[in-house]
Amino acid sequence: MKLKTSLLAFLCLFFQAYAQPGNTYKALKTGDKMPDMQISGLLNYEAGGKPADQIRMSQFNDQLLILDFWGTYCTPCLHLLPKYDTLQNQFAGKIQFLLVTREKSKTVQAFFKKNALRLPSITDDYLLSALFPHNSIPFEVWIRNGAVIAMTYGEDVSAAAIQKALDGHTDSIAQRKDDLSLDPLQPLLANGNGKGEVVFQSVITPYLPGVSSPEGFQRTPEKIIAVALNHSPLALYQQAFIRKDPMFDLANRCSVELPDSLKRIIDQGGGPGFHEWIKQYGYSYQLTLPPGFTGDISEVMATDLNRYFGARYHIRAALEKREQDCLVLSRIPGTAAIESKGGEPLFSETAKGLTLRNLGISSLDMDIAQRFRKLLTPYINETGYEKPIDLQLRCDLSDLAALQKELRRSGLDLNVKKRPVDILVIRPAQTIQ
Repeated sequence: MKLKTSLLAFLCLFFQAYAQPGNTYKALKTGDKMPDMQISGLLNYEAGGKPADQIRMSQFNDQLLILDFWGTYCTPCLHLLPKYDTLQNQFAGKIQFLLVTREKSKTVQAFFKKNALRLPSITDDYLLSALFPHNSIPFEVWIRNGAVIAMTYGEDVSAAAIQKALDGHTDSIAQRKDDLSLDPLQPLLANGNGKGEVVFQSVITPYLPGVSSPEGFQRTPEKIIAVALNHSPLALYQQAFIRKDPMFDLANRCSVELPDSLKRIIDQGGGPGFHEWIKQYGYSYQLTLPPGFTGDISEVMATDLNRYFGARYHIRAALEKREQDCLVLSRIPGTAAIESKGGEPLFSETAKGLTLRNLGISSLDMDIAQRFRKLLTPYINETGYEKPIDLQLRCDLSDLAALQKELRRSGLDLNVKKRPVDILVIRPAQTIQ
């Protein structure tokens, strides 16, 4: 699903989305007329039988237009695309799905080529995002006869709903209403900051309607804040322990050893129906500490979560050292070191390989770990490199055999070996000492 970012980076993206320079349009709501503006940065679209990279919104006045705000990094968005492609064919000539993303054209073009996608997409967007502010994707805007008739979640887009819209019966289409006022750096539920019920001293609440899913940590002169909103119980535990090791964010560093009835409550996996599931089983957590706190924040968060989820579901999480197969990166004895010769730091990744210059080997660690996260073998780095390195890999990095061969050219070995490794284990409360 999408990559984890710091809370501050998330907030920069959040606020920039609605404050781009040069925008003279006001945010629209259901019932408003859609301005007849020209949009550029269009991919996969033809007009008059010829490829077109820009359009006027009035070109769709005789169709039902559905704007799908999406991202190549957004797993729930990607789950929807095959459905939208099917609906586009089913209602050919009557509707037009138009994807909208703030990502660069080059990024989206590469993604389309790799996945053979046919739906058109607007790239480098800021104008439509400003017209239709939202706090998470996927986000759908329905436009008919030049007017906004609905704003919904992706799972609300169906053949039945489309037919109702075409027939003019829009009252029964579920309307999405995002709460854009919440500030995740302020105390939750204080002074109208969010809607919900406090269930624990360190502010644990059920799912907060209309709020996205920021996560992160911030230390200021006034306070320390750790926050994770609208997460599954498993994701909250992962947020607690990634301060010890970012690899705990990966499934192969977690083991949920619970009956199936509890597994379905702890994590859903982000597939179809996720929004309805997270509304029922999602939680928000915010920890506020004094600025002079020097203890282990991971332990504080884990203790809070164990106290609440222990009472709610009779479960408990802890780290356990286990001997198991791991994907181990190590140096081949007798080979030359790859410590950096200096220069401007560079991380460059393409479909044909990866170039690292004057960067820590952790840049490679997370890349490998993410690519092979579905393997049951946790990734471990035993190279001992602490200084920056220079490394060039000329292969498809998703091909493990090709990657192993290319790493050997640089004196590195990547193979499965038995190693003791910390695993985040979630079990019934009474079974963990």
